[in-house]
Amino acid sequence: MTQVEKAALVSLLARDATAVLIDAREPTARPRVANARVILLRDASKAKDDGRLPMTDHNTRIFVVGDSGADARAVAEAITRDAFHHVRFFGGGVAELPELATRDAP
Repeated sequence: MTQVEKAALVSLLARDATAVLIDAREPTARPRVANARVILLRDASKAKDDGRLPMTDHNTRIFVVGDSGADARAVAEAITRDAFHHVRFFGGGVAELPELATRDAP
């Protein structure tokens, strides 16, 4: 598990259609992150069984964002413990990623 910088995160998500983006915030948090799957720390181990994590390929790139880098890192660590190999977290908060926000009304 490693930290990813903003430019690399945005670029890799644009280029890699197989990458999975995880939002480590409550489902009601705003702004919403486009195409992200919500996985909270308390639910990280359940996510592999309910389809939110890519069970057919544990080498899929997984990126985790949250309210803070610490929140994202905690969820990334939990996902890594479940045998996922390419997990990265963004060290800032979702507020720093307007490029990834949905265009939906609040």
